[in-house]
Amino acid sequence: YNPLKSYIDSTKYPNFKFGAAINVSEYVSKGVMYRLINSNFNDITAGYEMKHSSIVRNDGTLNLANVEALYKAAAAAKVSVFGHNLAWHSGQNATYLNRLIAPTVIP
Repeated sequence: YNPLKSYIDSTKYPNFKFGAAINVSEYVSKGVMYRLINSNFNDITAGYEMKHSSIVRNDGTLNLANVEALYKAAAAAKVSVFGHNLAWHSGQNATYLNRLIAPTVIP
């Protein structure tokens, strides 16, 4: 079989994104997943690494090192990155969020 993205008529559908969700560390290490993603897809979304609890620290500052590494590796491969939801039903940094409403207790 040809790479999956080769089945898309990019001339007829230039804005069509064919993507996959990936683990950032697997992608930026440029191993097998990097090669599979780049040969088959033109767009990626990070699995967990772009969610609130992964980037917001306890003091409210952001740790975007993994996101920046992903963007750098994707840009070099000419793969676009689709952002992830910052607010999610789980995976929030409770320490930081609880500090925002303290001393109010919400049952």
